[in-house]
Amino acid sequence: SPSVATPVANPWANIPAAKSTASAQPSSLPKQTSRATPLLDKQTALLSTDTGVVKICIDRLKPDQEHNEYLSKLADTEALWMQKNINSLHQYLRTVIENDTQNISSALMLLRLVVLRQSLNSDVSSNEEQSQSTQLVANLLMEDKLKSLATRSMAWCVLSNAIGSTQPPDWENCVGNDCVKLTQVIDLALSNSDPNKDGASSPKDVSLRQSAAAFLYNSARIVSDDGNDGTELSEGMMSILLGCFEHLPEETDVITSKRHHMAVGQLLKSHKFGETAVELVKDLGLVDGETSIGTNDELAGLAKEVAVLLN
Repeated sequence: SPSVATPVANPWANIPAAKSTASAQPSSLPKQTSRATPLLDKQTALLSTDTGVVKICIDRLKPDQEHNEYLSKLADTEALWMQKNINSLHQYLRTVIENDTQNISSALMLLRLVVLRQSLNSDVSSNEEQSQSTQLVANLLMEDKLKSLATRSMAWCVLSNAIGSTQPPDWENCVGNDCVKLTQVIDLALSNSDPNKDGASSPKDVSLRQSAAAFLYNSARIVSDDGNDGTELSEGMMSILLGCFEHLPEETDVITSKRHHMAVGQLLKSHKFGETAVELVKDLGLVDGETSIGTNDELAGLAKEVAVLLN
């Protein structure tokens, strides 16, 4: 039987939260004038963009010549794409994920890059393929089919990149028995980023929390600017707000804590829902002291800005 491949390194390792990448999306929310939040205002979507492992992953998958050629292009961030080629990669990698259990991690590592690639001729099929791949990965997480913490971390990287991309998947119009709603995935991300669960201090669990927290922040960027009427908080917004505040006092990992602060900050400073979110946090007494553990300067700055928004 073939030997088990060495796990691919977690691509989230110390990714700088505020670093702008070619595919990072600047916040569409206006800057607050009355409550200065410069650290929160400069954040961009958290995207896992490392391409250094593309060749290793391709070597493990052993694709046919055509897919080898397209997958190799993922290493070139400047490459131009035809939509049919991106669609082909979505379909190929979904097939690997569904049928080749030994190579799921490598396929997910490549898929996290595919969901960020844009074509010169985007059409309806582009969002359909993005949504199908997102639904497949979300189902694997929801049904607990990924037993390795490293593989689950990689799955969160795929979902985080997808929702942080310029073409987020369509969560609401999915049809079929296996459809997963965004609110369900948000709840699972909060569970996976819980600092109080067993084994939370292990490096692999820390990586899992970091990846799930990145998904929560990118999701907060989407739901905080939803176009629905009124100022009522959506179910997803409520879950992120309450869940992240619950985790903050206990979280010892600086990167995860930063991302939880960024998520709640994104909601609190929303021009449409921020006032309602602030009132809810105050009414429930969610903050009665410091929200962060440790002395990291940027984390302390983010915690201070969250406190400013609540005053």
